[in-house]
Amino acid sequence: MQPVFILLLTSLNQHLYFFKEKHEEFSLAFAGTTVHDMFNWLKVLISIANIRFSLKR
Repeated sequence: MQPVFILLLTSLNQHLYFFKEKHEEFSLAFAGTTVHDMFNWLKVLISIANIRFSLKR
């Protein structure tokens, strides 16, 4: 489960980084990191489902 924590910390670091940027660019940057985070969560959910169902065989 360590890759899951790495994904979560990466997402948190991206959001914190964009808080320091220019305010005009913040909304666009925040939207981009949110889409990236949703992709990461989807990847984690698919991986967990794949592991769970492949272990039952």
